[in-house]
Amino acid sequence: MPKLKISSKTLFEKIKGRGNDPTYPSLESFTEPDAVDRQSVSQLGIARQQPQDSSQHHGLQRSFVLQRSPSFSPWIDGDFFLCVSVKEAIDLAPAVPVPTATCDSFVRVTLQRPVPGALPLEEAETRVISRNCFPMWQECLPFPLDHVTEDTSLILRVLDKDIGHFNSFLGTVSLSIKEALATIRKLDHETLYRLPLLDRNNSARKRGELVFGVAVVAKQEYKEMRGFMFSIQDPDTVHDSLGDYCLHVKLHCLKELSGISPSSQTPLVMEVTVCSFVVRKQLDGQLVGGELDPEGAEVVVPLGPAFQDGDTLKGKNRAQFGEVKVEILAGRTRLAKTQVPIWDVPVRAEGGVPDTPLETDSEGEMERDSADRRRLLRDSNSGVADSPVQGGSQASVSLPSSTRAKDKSATVACAAATATPHRPDSPENPKGSAIGLGLGRVSELMAATVAGVRQHSDTGSTSSSRPPVLTDGLQMQSPSSKTAAGAAAGSTPSAQAATRPDWDGKRYSRRMERLDRCLNRAPVAVLSMQLVKAEPGESYDGGVLASASACNLGSGDVFDGADVDNPEEPLVVPAFDGVQVADFVVALGPMALLKTIYAEGAELMQRVFNGEDLTDLKVEPWGSDPEGQAICLRSLNYLKPSPVGPVAVQSQQKVMLRQGGGFVVHQYVTPNVPPVGQCVRIFVQIAGQHVGPNKTRFTAAFKLEWLKSGIMVNMLKSKIEDGTPKDTRKFFETLKSELATKFSVTDSATGAGGDGAAVKVAAGGGDLIAVNPTPTSSMSSARLQQLPSSLLVILAGVLGGLLLVLVLLVGTMRQVQIEQVRALEHVSRALVALSQQLATVASTVATVNAPPPVCGVVAATATQ
Repeated sequence: MPKLKISSKTLFEKIKGRGNDPTYPSLESFTEPDAVDRQSVSQLGIARQQPQDSSQHHGLQRSFVLQRSPSFSPWIDGDFFLCVSVKEAIDLAPAVPVPTATCDSFVRVTLQRPVPGALPLEEAETRVISRNCFPMWQECLPFPLDHVTEDTSLILRVLDKDIGHFNSFLGTVSLSIKEALATIRKLDHETLYRLPLLDRNNSARKRGELVFGVAVVAKQEYKEMRGFMFSIQDPDTVHDSLGDYCLHVKLHCLKELSGISPSSQTPLVMEVTVCSFVVRKQLDGQLVGGELDPEGAEVVVPLGPAFQDGDTLKGKNRAQFGEVKVEILAGRTRLAKTQVPIWDVPVRAEGGVPDTPLETDSEGEMERDSADRRRLLRDSNSGVADSPVQGGSQASVSLPSSTRAKDKSATVACAAATATPHRPDSPENPKGSAIGLGLGRVSELMAATVAGVRQHSDTGSTSSSRPPVLTDGLQMQSPSSKTAAGAAAGSTPSAQAATRPDWDGKRYSRRMERLDRCLNRAPVAVLSMQLVKAEPGESYDGGVLASASACNLGSGDVFDGADVDNPEEPLVVPAFDGVQVADFVVALGPMALLKTIYAEGAELMQRVFNGEDLTDLKVEPWGSDPEGQAICLRSLNYLKPSPVGPVAVQSQQKVMLRQGGGFVVHQYVTPNVPPVGQCVRIFVQIAGQHVGPNKTRFTAAFKLEWLKSGIMVNMLKSKIEDGTPKDTRKFFETLKSELATKFSVTDSATGAGGDGAAVKVAAGGGDLIAVNPTPTSSMSSARLQQLPSSLLVILAGVLGGLLLVLVLLVGTMRQVQIEQVRALEHVSRALVALSQQLATVASTVATVNAPPPVCGVVAATATQ
């Protein structure tokens, strides 16, 4: 049918109040762009009717007018918009039937009438998530409702982005608009669905499920929502809004790690990537029954440095700008990965008592926070049993039974609770979020206005035969209210750390994408994430450090302190995960040692630099930290020799802690690696702890923070990871040797051994966690078991190919040998035949040339 050029509401307004005015054109006299043919009018449900009473029709005079037939939903109006919240897909099947294939998936949502050849009324798409069969989008796509009729269908197609303009079909789900709107009782009421994917004809089921929500919002919320959805895809906007925040990611446990031997010598590592910034954390703990509960597995990603290269991203990388990627590695083998949009991560409360942490379900089991929530669910169910929601919603509401759900038992529709919108300018919800007016709407529009339930993060169970839980009236506070500024805003970081818990963020249970065939199935990761304002003096690893404003010390005062035999408080070293490179005891007090190494013009450090063959050294004087995180800092620039020539290095030293119990210094070394530039930063934490009169324990550990990614960076990554521990240890060995020339230096009894095992050093209330790399000089059977199955297949293929080539060579040589023998036999027989022919010819010639015999009678007569 032809698409309407004007809405039915506009057309109705043109006719309303005209009555029998002969000058007003009739329906047949409309011309483009206002023309609507009779067939279209009948399909829209618009009929010629006579008004029964002018008072009932708001002053309409008696005449034949166009009116829409009785509406099937109160939301059919130009002032309301349908919001489809595409949350996630579960266990998608790649379009290419290859064991290592994956999906670059996105969802195309359309509103369409069942008219052959008709174009969609409205159409929108989510972003493309690269290489993930369990993608999480968390995107809201709004559609106007003024053209929607009773026979309109809501269709969601899951597609795989291929090269060029080709897209592979992965599956579709469809929902009658009448059925969808019937479950919505009020504005901002969202209904959650978890439906299996079907084929193009909606007849046969395909692998995978799609989780989405449907809600109705007002026009004002629609405009704000569209502006927000555009802003979260703009790297500059995200950087400006979140640059002062740190992303905290905590791994609670890993499940279903079947296929990995508990006695494996290769430690598991969690890698978190935001944009091109990479942070790694070794997972400590024992693997029992395929489940690993790591101890203290938390990483912090500073979003400022993470987003600083966002404007240079191109193509697929730019589309993945806002993704928080979490990967599990065994050595250098990548086992599994998952992702979460950063706009789905809540902001940590700045003060006061935080709300109950948001939690999501695992394998379809809803994790309820408290007994109050369970009681509320039972009360609102009105007698329905409090069974887990297989659809995976965190809070579910009533959903009327439909014939569609009866006909297809695999379809489970899970509804969401109503949520009270919280305005940022209301008295009970002050503006406390640092995301601002642009991205500050993320919690309200995504969680309160549209998704008034806690966001769904189910990991993929598909037992859809359970009936949905029917509840209603569940109220939930908007996550944005958690960001209200409290009285603690003016307190010190240490005071805030003492009054607020470590975690009040959102809990995710995510089925991961399996990357290596050594795993029997895709594992499940239980994570918590939150955005935390980077307070002055707070390190990236969560440790609270004294800020410069609290010390009021100049650079001279920092290095001129006097040592004490019995300090009032021991040094609390911030937790740090990294490779330990130094651990020894110096017969010198902490303040004297700090001055000997780092004071202005220190001769000892100059000798260390000379021993490292550094050239073009430029050391700036100590000064104050403009960010207020350090007591003082200075910058160094020098050229370091390398096999490819001198490499420019930028270094920054920060004195973070200084007290009677010791000191903490952070050093950031950023080399200009040819040809990729500054792709990695070496973060070193140096601590000097008072262990007795005139005795200081000196410890140092480092970790790598990757600033860029790409083909060239990946080619150099292994060499940098292997060479950095050696170079860093060499630097501190040189420092130790120079200290030993003037002071007594002894190795610490708890220093790192030579077996490469993990070492934990208690440091007076703080933990310095150092991990030495496992030696890889020999290939053990356990290490061989940890090789990726794809590599083993390739190795077997190469060996098989070599064996096949060898067999072919031997066969060819034998064939050549046989042919040679045959040729020699033919030549020999030819020579024999030729010799026989020559003998025959010779005898014939001899016979012809012989003289004739003389007769005896003639001879006798002649003699007489």
